[in-house]
Amino acid sequence: MGNTIIVGAGLTGSILAIKLAKKYTNENIYLIDNSKNILSSFEPVNFNGKKVNNGFHALEIDRSKELFLFLKNEIKIKFKKYTTKRSLLINEHYIKNLSYNQFPSTLKKDLKKKGFNSKSINSLYKLIIGQFKKTIEIVSKRYFDKTSKGLRFFIPWFLPKEFNYISNDEGDKFRVLSKKRKVNYLAVPKENNLFFNISRQIENKLK
Repeated sequence: MGNTIIVGAGLTGSILAIKLAKKYTNENIYLIDNSKNILSSFEPVNFNGKKVNNGFHALEIDRSKELFLFLKNEIKIKFKKYTTKRSLLINEHYIKNLSYNQFPSTLKKDLKKKGFNSKSINSLYKLIIGQFKKTIEIVSKRYFDKTSKGLRFFIPWFLPKEFNYISNDEGDKFRVLSKKRKVNYLAVPKENNLFFNISRQIENKLK
């Protein structure tokens, strides 16, 4: 019999403890956290008297299918599923269709090409000019001292779907696919839509 110590009782630490306990039945597993609660980082925010999820708002089923099925089947979390369509808000333009032809003319004129595939974020960024580029620079300055540090949060997410950033990163791949899909699927817990409420079921499973 051995001892395994896991530091951090967030979602990752808790699921790791559950999976290890299931696989190594003779192991002593200790889950350590600086909070008394499981999933303390999921504690909701009180917004004008209404509790809302803190940061983690929904599970994107197409991206996190394994996690969704684990929570549903192993932890017995009941979910509500929603369909969602991607749209953009750029310089007061609400864009429902993410194809280049459907972009507003004022934004299309700020793009040097109608589409482009590249392994370089900077190469994609160089195709943006005018007010569109200025908007990216202004918003970037709110969070980063240099625009270059924040480009991955804009490129290619705020470009038409014909502009693709070729990357092996899981998040980048998902962004490309989600722009091409007509519909994406989301899941939230049935209990008040709050992810913190699943902490009781996870704690019971740990016990």
